[in-house]
Amino acid sequence: MSLHNLNLDWVKPARDTVPVVDIESLSDPVSFYQDYADAPFILQNATKTWKATTDWTPEKLIERFDGADADPCSARLRVTHNLDLPSTKSSRMQMTFTDYFTYANQQKDETPLYIFDSDFGDKIPTLLDDYQIETLGVFEEDYLTLAAKVYEKKREKAKMRSKHVSPPKRPDFRWMVIGPERSGAPWHTDPGQTSAWNALIKGRKRWAIYPPDHPPPGISFAQRNCPKRKNASAAYDNALNMTSLAWYLHVYPTLKSHEKPYEVIQEPGETIYIPNGWWHLVLNLELTIAVTQNFVDSHNLMAFLEDSQASGTLDTRNKGHLLYEFRSLCSKFRPEADEAFRLLDMPRTYGFSTSEAQINSFSSVSHWKHAVRSVFKRHFTHSDVNVKDWWRVSQRHIRSLTSRVNPTFAVSECILIKFFSHHNEEWSEVDIKTYLFQKPKAKETQNEIKDRNLIQVHELKNTMSLRTALEEAFKIETATYHAIRQNKSLLSMIPHFYGSGHLMSYEDVDDSDIEWEDTDTHKSKRMKSGRRVLHGSYWRWPYIVLEFQKDYIGLDRICKSGGMTIGCWKYAANWISDAFLPALYATSIKAYGRGVYGHCKSTWAWYIHYLLRQRRRTFAFHMKENVIPTHLLKKMEKFLPHATSKAIVKELLPSNALEKSNTQSFDPVLLHGDLTCENILGTLETSQPLVTQFQIDKLHAKTSGDVRDESLEIYRNADKWEISSASSNDSSDTVDFDDAEKEPIRLKKHYGRNVWYPKIVIDFADAKTGDPMYDLIAVFFAALHGDPELWKSSISTSYWQQYRANSDESDSERSIRFLKLILLHPSRSIRALFHFHPQLERFSTWEAIAAHLFDEVWSQKEE
Repeated sequence: MSLHNLNLDWVKPARDTVPVVDIESLSDPVSFYQDYADAPFILQNATKTWKATTDWTPEKLIERFDGADADPCSARLRVTHNLDLPSTKSSRMQMTFTDYFTYANQQKDETPLYIFDSDFGDKIPTLLDDYQIETLGVFEEDYLTLAAKVYEKKREKAKMRSKHVSPPKRPDFRWMVIGPERSGAPWHTDPGQTSAWNALIKGRKRWAIYPPDHPPPGISFAQRNCPKRKNASAAYDNALNMTSLAWYLHVYPTLKSHEKPYEVIQEPGETIYIPNGWWHLVLNLELTIAVTQNFVDSHNLMAFLEDSQASGTLDTRNKGHLLYEFRSLCSKFRPEADEAFRLLDMPRTYGFSTSEAQINSFSSVSHWKHAVRSVFKRHFTHSDVNVKDWWRVSQRHIRSLTSRVNPTFAVSECILIKFFSHHNEEWSEVDIKTYLFQKPKAKETQNEIKDRNLIQVHELKNTMSLRTALEEAFKIETATYHAIRQNKSLLSMIPHFYGSGHLMSYEDVDDSDIEWEDTDTHKSKRMKSGRRVLHGSYWRWPYIVLEFQKDYIGLDRICKSGGMTIGCWKYAANWISDAFLPALYATSIKAYGRGVYGHCKSTWAWYIHYLLRQRRRTFAFHMKENVIPTHLLKKMEKFLPHATSKAIVKELLPSNALEKSNTQSFDPVLLHGDLTCENILGTLETSQPLVTQFQIDKLHAKTSGDVRDESLEIYRNADKWEISSASSNDSSDTVDFDDAEKEPIRLKKHYGRNVWYPKIVIDFADAKTGDPMYDLIAVFFAALHGDPELWKSSISTSYWQQYRANSDESDSERSIRFLKLILLHPSRSIRALFHFHPQLERFSTWEAIAAHLFDEVWSQKEE
């Protein structure tokens, strides 16, 4: 059976959007990898200097290693079947190159055997000299190679003492892969949340790829031999019931265009990169020879550690386990990585086996009551709060309001205490992988830093601790409330801010259970030569204390409880755009401080830096989201500005932002950053005859976070603006072309009989400074559920009319700029865009989408 007859070896993939990059065209390969590490890509011309490109042919491999003069003589390599699980011992067949290539040339099997040997470097060491990882350019870092460095050091010492040292063990990580036509790997994700590269020496491969949260359709999975992996990731899953060829024959033809995977045909000399957690399938289109390697770097270190810990087989705190040894190695060569290990250990410090278990405890009053009491007594006296025996605040006075990853509690129905966990990195300026980023070995090509207050990404670890960096959300919300205090016009539209602080001092988290570990095990332990090993809880639990108004109900709960009248929706749209936002934008930000990297937030410098960061990550972000139609995803890079500060200023800032000579120019303003329906609270009119007391009580119960009434979906990386929970029960990733008529239904489902009026806005942890238009993204797609009529009501208010008048850009130019900002936004705004407006999938260009959605909106006149 020839694949040529099945069209699989020449038919162009349906979704061929995997980036193909010439390594020689990259001025800074490491920076490229930093931006694209979350998505697959192909590298060209990275292996052309390898000896393997000329010597890894069937004829030469047989001659070198199976001939009479071969050394080692007739080495045997492991041969497997593409339905074998790599962790099982079902396949122990080994063959020489001569025997295998004879089989490969003569076989007619539907699912042929192929060489998949992780020990080829030990069996035939000279093969390792035939390729050099360094030429790949982007994969400079691998934490799993640290064991080799330690071994070299120990071996040198052992030679001096005539002692033998066994090399540290490393899990299987590299393979020689040789397979004929029709062979290949079935659907799987790489073990342990490792990432991988695969360099193709000879032949052609067809790859099919799905993002981590999109299991391939049409197959079933079984976890590998790991009974304790109940809470582990799916990274050990493999397809049991279907080969790669069978999937292409029986499942692939039945898929609609948006259901098909990303695909790419890998040619000789190309190297493909697969990030951790991505599903992938490989089908060899002809006889192929390749080498592949799995690795752990800054981008997937935490995922690797969490997966290893969740498996129940590794423990960073138990000296008898491998992960403890791995931690010791990392601490010696990469001291900043030890902070990541301390974050990993934190749940166990509090008695939880995993981070998920600890997050689930965030809504437990019994677990948090002592912390709540402690904070309450710090900030209030008996005269402050009308609570009998206030110094004995009992559990019955405390109510959980937690909805995601920040433990939040109401005390006596009048005080709100919000603790910030370390899981707030999704929208912050710093995440763990960025913090661990190493200085590139290659010459950096970043723009020269003229301001001495600015620091490079790789310098961050030398400037602050990871804990300090991850407290950014707390610092932003605290700074925002302090700034707003001076804005009297806004005080009635936000909760009263009582104060902030940290539950624990540095001594509480850094000096408890101190051990001293000698840096040289061959010497007697001495305090001065050792290093301090910290086993405290690490996180200090920053918090803020706010006013709590129990009678206020979130707009999200109104939407989920039947919706509200058209008049109320128009009132809400006008209140947001004509009352709250203008008052917020009037807040002075002169003393708002600087960002993590030192950019001044009272100027456009920080906003430009932020948009540039988002621009660099945009393509990988949307590939992982898997929402944008293929033809539009291909055109997105050209539609967006180049990833330079100059292009960001030209295409994304208001036209008069930096024109100091222009009397109508304006400075950046304070942005809310996350003005969604759940952050807008108001009052429900109880006098309406259609609103029963039972409905009101139910709404209040939901608003208060009564977990007995509604189970909470709390995740470590909480998704923003979930369409499935906020707007629809449709779990599909996108919408069929013939479902455009459903658009009015999706919009009208928010309209009902409830009468509700907005009063206050909460949650300033995502506050930013910049262009007011940025706030409209959350308002349009999360607060106003994508309804163009409500958008028009918003833009017709006086503030936005003045915003239009102050700029010389046309409405169509403004529409395009707005759509570009939407694409750069870190939320699921694009998912919302296609959900509420499925007909947009038919449009051929982004410019056409901008004109269709926003031109009429921006042309609205003041009512």
